[in-house]
Amino acid sequence: MNESSPNEIENPRLRAAFAESELKALGLEFQGLALGEHRWDFSVGARFFELFPEQDFREPEFSVALVLNKQTSLFELSIEIAGSVEVDCDRSLRTFRMPVEAKRELVIRFADVGDLTDDELVFITPEEHRLETAQWVYETIASAVPIKRLHPEEAAKDEPGRWEFGQPTHTDEGGDPDPRWDKLKDLLNS
Repeated sequence: MNESSPNEIENPRLRAAFAESELKALGLEFQGLALGEHRWDFSVGARFFELFPEQDFREPEFSVALVLNKQTSLFELSIEIAGSVEVDCDRSLRTFRMPVEAKRELVIRFADVGDLTDDELVFITPEEHRLETAQWVYETIASAVPIKRLHPEEAAKDEPGRWEFGQPTHTDEGGDPDPRWDKLKDLLNS
C-alpha cells in the first residue's frame, strides 16, 4: 500500500482497513508478558492524526514511549510524548514549529464492567488481552499543545513585570495619595 492518507482512499472498505491498521499499531498485547516494566517506542505523524480530525495544528511529528508496568492485579501505563507541531502565532499570525512534550500516567485495573473509566483510572474486563492506546496517545498530545501560541520572537518582546494584575499602571508624582482611599484603609485596619 502506498503512503496515501485515509481521506485519499476512495473505497470505504480500504479506508476502514487503513484506519484500523494505523490504530492497531499502537495496541499493546499484554497477555503473556512477565511481571515488571515493558517499553514500546513509536513515531506518529500526520497519518495518525488524520484519524482524529479535531486538532487545530498541522504537520505533527512525535515520538511516543509507552511504558507498561505489569503487576498481578493492575497495570500502570506511562505515556511520554515529545515532538512538535506547526501552528500560527496568536499575535502575528506567522507560522512556526512549536515544541511539545508531555507525560500521562494511567492505572488499568480488571473489572467485570469495561465502561468504568475516568481520566487516570481505566477498567478493562478480565477477558481482554490487548490495550488500545491510540485514543490515549491522541488525547495526551492534543491536551499538551498550548492554547496560547506565541512565535518565539513575539514572546521575547514581552517584558516580564511590565504589567501585573492589581498593580497601578502609573504613579502619582504630585505627592499625597488619593484621600478617597483613606476611608477604605480605615475599614481594613478595624
